[in-house]
Amino acid sequence: MTKNYNIIGDIHGMTNWKKFVKDDAVNVFLGDYFDPYINISFEKLKENFESIIEFKKNHPETVLLLGNHDTHYIYKRKESSRYIYSNCDDIHKLFMDNISCFTGVAFAPDMHHLCSHAGFSKSWINTLSSQYKVDIPETLDDAKVLANWANNLFALSITNDKNNAKYKEMFMFSKYADANDYYGTSKCHSCIWLRPVGLLFDSVSDKIVQIVG
Repeated sequence: MTKNYNIIGDIHGMTNWKKFVKDDAVNVFLGDYFDPYINISFEKLKENFESIIEFKKNHPETVLLLGNHDTHYIYKRKESSRYIYSNCDDIHKLFMDNISCFTGVAFAPDMHHLCSHAGFSKSWINTLSSQYKVDIPETLDDAKVLANWANNLFALSITNDKNNAKYKEMFMFSKYADANDYYGTSKCHSCIWLRPVGLLFDSVSDKIVQIVG
């Protein structure tokens, strides 16, 4: 039987995700759980995040992905806008205590559809190959292969290994961006940072439909 997938975009502390989840579908959250655009107390943000984690535990098929507004707490890097300095350690702990609930940075329901927070560009993959000497997949036309590859790299970035800095850098705001890039418009940004204009002109494969937040 074919599964239905229900895609839920950036949360940013809002509770309206509760209206959009579906019991008859696999709910896929595309990340960015904190850093709201409006004034929301940390207690409410924490409560909302914990509700999402509880939903995942009660609905194991649910897919929780991570975005740039999540990894900067995980990595303890103050890179994104609206960073919550006063509670950054608390948010870091919330993520790390529940990290097993997250799929990673990408999810592919099949070989033709790829979900991530921001999308996969050819330039990012080329940067990983040329600058970080990372082995890239033999095919860039299979979404499942790409998702597994990216999630494995991300998993290396959150290990306690002293060499994980290299992998963290791959997912942070790229140092190989254009000099005037303050918002992630350069095509070399990762699948949690890339902006739509970069994805539009540099998508990893025309055989894959990308679904982003």
